[in-house]
Amino acid sequence: MNKDDAIKGLDALNLDSIRQGLHEYNADLPPQERVRLIGKALHWVDQERRAVQAVLADIDDEDEVRSTLAISYIETKSRWMALNTKINYAVFRHGACATEDAFRGFVTSQLLATIESLLDQEDIDKITSFLAEPVARAA
Repeated sequence: MNKDDAIKGLDALNLDSIRQGLHEYNADLPPQERVRLIGKALHWVDQERRAVQAVLADIDDEDEVRSTLAISYIETKSRWMALNTKINYAVFRHGACATEDAFRGFVTSQLLATIESLLDQEDIDKITSFLAEPVARAA
């Protein structure tokens, strides 16, 4: 994949669709707080996407583009896994997690899916196996 296709592929992350999904989240929040947290989550995910695109913009080699996307996927998936663990413990201990964490988890999963769509399934499988290894040893 060339850098232009990768950058365009990351543009498939639809912030309007994500905003709608966040508004549908059943949180008992005052409207202004909901809007603030949604704005914060959207800003974060857009900054993350733009950061990956900025790195890709400087790369001309297709193998390096593929490698950079894989690294971005590893980074994003690792962050998502850690956040998901935090959310699960909060739900277990308190019956719910912080809305900000839920929103961050949602937008992270959307970014992850977008990056994943740009990778080969074989690469995704290898990365998933690699990231699950510490978890498998702990179990």
